[in-house]
Amino acid sequence: MVAPDERGQAGHLQMTQPPIRNRLLQGLPAEDLACCLELLTRVTLKPRQVLHLRSMPIEYCYFMEEGLVAVMADLGDGKDVEAWLIGSEGLVGLPTVLGGIASPFRRVVAVGGIAWKISALNLSRLIDERQAVGDAMLRYVHAVTVQSAQSGACAKRHSLDQRLACWLLAAGNRLESRRLPLTHALLSRLIGARRSSVTVTLGRFEATGAVEQRRGEIVILDEPLLETIACNCYGIIKSAYETSLRAPAPRVPAVEPDA
Repeated sequence: MVAPDERGQAGHLQMTQPPIRNRLLQGLPAEDLACCLELLTRVTLKPRQVLHLRSMPIEYCYFMEEGLVAVMADLGDGKDVEAWLIGSEGLVGLPTVLGGIASPFRRVVAVGGIAWKISALNLSRLIDERQAVGDAMLRYVHAVTVQSAQSGACAKRHSLDQRLACWLLAAGNRLESRRLPLTHALLSRLIGARRSSVTVTLGRFEATGAVEQRRGEIVILDEPLLETIACNCYGIIKSAYETSLRAPAPRVPAVEPDA
């Protein structure tokens, strides 16, 4: 049985429930979504807020509604780089889905927003007790696996122009906005490139009319044009997420052969 969450009583919800924007939750059958909502708390996430520390037990997971969370990998030289981004399509706390209790990655809020918070214990029990929840989480794991593998290959073979275009498009999808509240310094750290190189590359994008740079933000003006600059990694990763978030067809019971 699912345990009460940190509010002290499972099933206690506000009378006016805000609409669900997280796509993982949106894809659940109504009954399974209701079970999840009984255990979720809506929280505000602030920029630079650390949600998970490296190698420390994960106590809470977060279904993102707004904002971006960066999963940061340690490079061993006192620096780290973004391994993948999480926005309204996903969940912060993937190790919990796979039965883990800790991770070598740090998870930091890159763009502030809103999330649904749930204890790792309750999420694990939901996955065990509700098949639709478990299936949705595993499809999401597959999409993240595709993204991680494709991004690794992309970093080895493709130019900064291509990688940065991919990153901006993906961030826009996860924020569900063309306005990206990111500085050059933060962007360079996230993608693992020198700040000066990022500045020059964004200048080229702006000259073509693909983006506009404003104080503290980058605005995507021409998404199709930016897609022509990006490598095919963007399409592969986008397709993986769209497939994972699509509700599967109902299962057909197996028919026993006649004796």
